[in-house]
Amino acid sequence: MKPILTAAAVMTALLCSSPVLAKARAQVEGCLKGMVKTQACDRMIQNYWQHNTSIERVAREERIDPLLLKSLVAYESRYNSKAVSPKRATGLTQVMPATAAELGVSNRIHLYDAEVSLRTGSRYFRQMQDLFPGRLDLALAAYNAGPNRVRRAGGIPKIKETQDYVRNILALYREFQLKESRTGQPGRGNGLQHVTMNNTTQSPTPRVSLPTRRTGPVSAAKTTGKKQTSTSSASTKKNQSRFKTSNESTSSSRFQTAGAGL
Repeated sequence: MKPILTAAAVMTALLCSSPVLAKARAQVEGCLKGMVKTQACDRMIQNYWQHNTSIERVAREERIDPLLLKSLVAYESRYNSKAVSPKRATGLTQVMPATAAELGVSNRIHLYDAEVSLRTGSRYFRQMQDLFPGRLDLALAAYNAGPNRVRRAGGIPKIKETQDYVRNILALYREFQLKESRTGQPGRGNGLQHVTMNNTTQSPTPRVSLPTRRTGPVSAAKTTGKKQTSTSSASTKKNQSRFKTSNESTSSSRFQTAGAGL
C-alpha cells in the first residue's frame, strides 16, 4: 500500500503557504507543467526526462512510491545529477556525505552518479518512513532536518526551510497523483500495492553498490540559501550531450511546451 496523503496533509500543503513558498512552488510546478519558459526551466525538464525512468525503477525497488520520489528529487536538485549544495549535499537526492557513508558510499564523488544518488537517497528516505509510519509529512521533515529534530519537536520542526520543504513536496506529490488519475496510467505510481507501511522489525538497510566507473566532481559556483544547488557549465554541457539517447530524448520545443506532462 503506497503512502496516502491525509486530508490534513493536503490542506497544509495547499493553504499554509507564504509568498516565498508560493513563488518556489510556482517555478517548479509551472516548469513541470510546461507553463514556464526559461533556460533554467528548459534544463530542469531535460534533466527530468533524462532521469525519469531511473527514478521510477529505483523507487519501486526501494519500496517508495515513484511519484513521491519524483517530487522529492524535484525540490532537492531540480533533477540535476551534478547538483551540490553549500553544505556538500550531493546529487539528485542531495544526500549529505555522512549519511551516504552510513549506507556504504564513503566517497561523496560517487553521489554524482545518478544511480548511486537515487539508491542512497531512497534507502535513507525509506528509513525515515519506517521511523514515522503513516506520517509522510514527518518522514519528509526527517529527511530534510534529521529524525532527531523531528522527535524533539514532536512533529515538523519550526524551521522555515523544513516547513516549506514538506509543503512543497506534498503539493507536487498531489499534482503527480492527480495527473495519474486523469490519464488513467496506474503503472506510474501503483507499483507498491503489496508493500506495507507497518513499522515492523526489519533487517539493516543494505549498503549501496558503487559504480564501476568514477564520476568526477564539479566545481561549486556561488549560491545563496541553504538548499540551493550549483553546477559547472562544463557538466551542464556534458549532460546536454547525453539527452539525445533512448526513447527519453526529446526536442527543445517539446521541453518548453509539454514540460513533464503534469
